[in-house]
Amino acid sequence: MHADLHSHTCHSDGSLSPAQLVDAARDAGVEALAITDHDTVAGLDAWRRQDNRPGIRVIAGVEISASALGRGVHILGLGIDMDDPDLRALLAEQQRRRRERAEAIADRLAGIGITSARPYVDSLPEEQVICRTHLADHLIAGGHAQDYRRVFKKYLGKGGRAAVADNWISMGEAIESIRQAGGLAVLAHPTRYKLAPRQVSLLVHAFADAGGDGLELSYPNLAAHDQKTLARLAQTHSLSASGGSDFHSPDKPWARLGRFPALPEELETVFSRLPAHGTLSN
Repeated sequence: MHADLHSHTCHSDGSLSPAQLVDAARDAGVEALAITDHDTVAGLDAWRRQDNRPGIRVIAGVEISASALGRGVHILGLGIDMDDPDLRALLAEQQRRRRERAEAIADRLAGIGITSARPYVDSLPEEQVICRTHLADHLIAGGHAQDYRRVFKKYLGKGGRAAVADNWISMGEAIESIRQAGGLAVLAHPTRYKLAPRQVSLLVHAFADAGGDGLELSYPNLAAHDQKTLARLAQTHSLSASGGSDFHSPDKPWARLGRFPALPEELETVFSRLPAHGTLSN
């Protein structure tokens, strides 16, 4: 079964509604799709309320921002019980921290003469999960930068003029919350954290020691030699293999639904271990 276990809707920093996302995944030949918005299950709530059409398996997921080795990392929760009260409480706290970070960034932008950012942040609905990409889009639309690379380098990324340090929960807390909600914890895109090879190895080791279940080792633009390295790390630490597009929007062609390298055949897959309670529709 062709499974894409990493995708986003408009309820975090994607552009499609849950229904549009599922339709697009079906059109792309995806047979099972995990909706994994940043620090929220609002997209899953919206999907569950609508009239679901058959033809694709929708898996309850989330992508939790956490801290490890002194930097932010992303932990996927797959096959979760989205109604778990402790998980919901943790995600509500994450959303509060996200809004505080966005307000702090907007205030720093005001300090360098970009006064439109704070009214923009204040205008976002209370239930909106605010990502830095929202502020990036606002700055690009206002002519302050040409693209994401430049806007993060100049304003939002580490060392940027309006950068604000993250205040996430620990990786161990994220893993524990996911597992208590009946899901599998997967370390997302390990090569995207700007870590040296030895640091990637240390991160995977720490993730496994904290009770993690799987390693995402198939995603867009992952070099073949890096996938082999991740596969060896997964074997060393008895982690299952996961793959996903990290899809956000149709206008980002580098991350298309269902388009990522095949998983190594020698590894057990996360998909094969997903609990039945984490499936919303078939």
